[in-house]
Amino acid sequence: MGKLSESKRCTLCHMLFPRLPKYFHYDKSRTDGLNSRCKPCGNKFAREWSLDKNHKPIIRKRVNTTYYNKRHACIELLGGKCVCCGVTEWWNLTIDHIDWRTKDKTKSITLYNRLLRGIDLQKFQILCFGCNSSKHRYTKCQIHNNRDELK
Repeated sequence: MGKLSESKRCTLCHMLFPRLPKYFHYDKSRTDGLNSRCKPCGNKFAREWSLDKNHKPIIRKRVNTTYYNKRHACIELLGGKCVCCGVTEWWNLTIDHIDWRTKDKTKSITLYNRLLRGIDLQKFQILCFGCNSSKHRYTKCQIHNNRDELK
């Protein structure tokens, strides 16, 4: 591979600039480590892209699809039904920390990734929304109080 030249041309405005971070944003994916657009063109492109609403529903749909697929897979992995009352509607099921003291501050997608890799499966159970809310306040389900105390 040959030596890179001292200057670089912006792909949008076609102006020639010195190949320096002063004129181009960093881009690890490029061979020279610098973006193909000069900073003013890159900033303009990013501003226009963020104002364009056409791409946002596509990105939101992809993110939501990933989130719900992982959530559904975790629910199935943990049994697929409420351990207290047996409810199976996925939209009503929650992933409950068996011992609230082991709860760490993780976002749900991170939690789903950990569960799908098999990390800490024994710390969680599936509860419906009602049983989870009741357990949260009383440490056992008050809705189905004839059942034994949950784990």
